[in-house]
Amino acid sequence: MPDLDMRTVSFLVSFLSFIFGVGLLFFHFEQKNFKGINLVAISQICMSIGIGLIFLLGKIPMWVSALLSNMILCGGFTLCLYGICQYRDACSRLCKISLLGLIPLFLALLYFYFIENSLNTRAATASLHLGITQLFACIVIVKGKAFDNPLPQYTLALAFGLVSLTMFIRALLLIQADELNQYIQAGWVHQIPYLSSMFLIMATSFSLVWLVNGRLTRSVEALSIRDNLTSLYNRRGMDKLTNQITTDKSKQPLPLVVMMCDIDHFKSINDQFGHLVGDQVIVNVSEQIQACVRVNDVAIRYGGEEFLILLPNTPLANAHIVAERIRNAVYNIPVHHQNMSPISISIGVSQQHKGDNLDSLIREADKALYQAKQNGRNCVVIAPCECEEIRLKHA
Repeated sequence: MPDLDMRTVSFLVSFLSFIFGVGLLFFHFEQKNFKGINLVAISQICMSIGIGLIFLLGKIPMWVSALLSNMILCGGFTLCLYGICQYRDACSRLCKISLLGLIPLFLALLYFYFIENSLNTRAATASLHLGITQLFACIVIVKGKAFDNPLPQYTLALAFGLVSLTMFIRALLLIQADELNQYIQAGWVHQIPYLSSMFLIMATSFSLVWLVNGRLTRSVEALSIRDNLTSLYNRRGMDKLTNQITTDKSKQPLPLVVMMCDIDHFKSINDQFGHLVGDQVIVNVSEQIQACVRVNDVAIRYGGEEFLILLPNTPLANAHIVAERIRNAVYNIPVHHQNMSPISISIGVSQQHKGDNLDSLIREADKALYQAKQNGRNCVVIAPCECEEIRLKHA
């Protein structure tokens, strides 16, 4: 790169690092719920300061450019690693190793400046620390527990991995090369790692925005299929999930069972105690339903006080046990008003038969629920209505 010298390169990297760091910091102010972004932004500003000191080489004391700049630069990447650990919900053990590595780095820089002055060795030592820290960041991005879109996740990991490789190659070449007299006139061995670092800074900012956008999109999608009051699935969520359940029959040798549940005398609760109490009753009932069903079962708030429960791959006898468990759990919900009767729920159960679709299955469960209401409420009825009705009423 004959048209560039280290002063030009360092200025470009310092300027862009500062711009992207400030931009990412403003982005954090809008998305404060995402941990680590502010630390990555601050780290980029630190990198800008460290590289900016190299740009000022010859205009400031030599020890500032030789020692302080490298420490700020390496410390900035360590802070970046810590921010990525927080964002990806990863163990900070590698970050602690990078942080502890700053101590021998500082001692090495002191030694190879004041005792055995060697520009090559100082640059190689800093490159080694940078390469290790960037490799740690690559590992953290891949191994972090947080769920993110894979494309921006692996794009960011690849960027850190490639820049880490250039730092290791630079360190190796510097050890074998002739001693430099003036760092500011160094050639491509120094320029390429700096330019690759500029690419990394841009890739980090864009990828983090990309990752956050993915999380926000998933949050909006999750909110759109969940009921605000109970956090159960709503009708839209039901349409999305039941399509998967009813189409993937290869994993479901047993039929699908549907339960239609309705809180008894709910209108009188609203009329007598108010809608806030009614909402709390709905929440309490939904919590008991969630506690009684399995992980792969689907609980849906079907209407105001109605709940639909889908039990895939379930024998009817087991479904009846679950229904009774829900009925008993709801009946035992503590009431906080002296004049309020115990809360009860009526449940209709239907089992899928050959040729049944979900709509017909729900209709059969609804008929069984109606029969449960006719039988005095607080009971379970299995469809079809000609079957023996199963009824357990509180004495």
